[in-house]
Amino acid sequence: MKNNKGFSLVELIIVIAILAILVGVMVPLLYIYVTRTKVSADVQLCDSIQEAIVIAMSDPNVVNAEDSSKSQIDLLASGGRVELDTISESEFSRCVNDIVGYDVFSVADNRNHFTTQIARENGEMFTQYYDGKYYVWINGSDASGRDNTINIANDASDVGNGVIYSY
Repeated sequence: MKNNKGFSLVELIIVIAILAILVGVMVPLLYIYVTRTKVSADVQLCDSIQEAIVIAMSDPNVVNAEDSSKSQIDLLASGGRVELDTISESEFSRCVNDIVGYDVFSVADNRNHFTTQIARENGEMFTQYYDGKYYVWINGSDASGRDNTINIANDASDVGNGVIYSY
């Protein structure tokens, strides 16, 4: 009586073929998942900056500071589109930076914190008070995270057109 305890070559080839098919199906799905995660991380970054701006604007120490904070808050509240790197050093900017944890008003620092490649290469951050909310968005981003299209929003009314944003 023969006592075979191993697998035949045919059985091994079938198992390897099944594994190859599964990997072939899973890799594109994994890529889509990773891309969505990166876009979600950039949206969360915009959200944290938006929340930090609102908190800093309501801080009495910032509002009553003897520097350019009051004029910066007035600029943000005026409803015009404001590029974040135009905000200079002030109590307001220090407060926002302390809340977020890095220099929000530096293009280089923001790009280091973007997770989507297209935003990291091309993105600049803007904020605008529009329709009763403060919007923060990344110009030069791609909200789909897949087609590497540089999308630009001219103002907060335009942010839904492919850019990564929060409000």
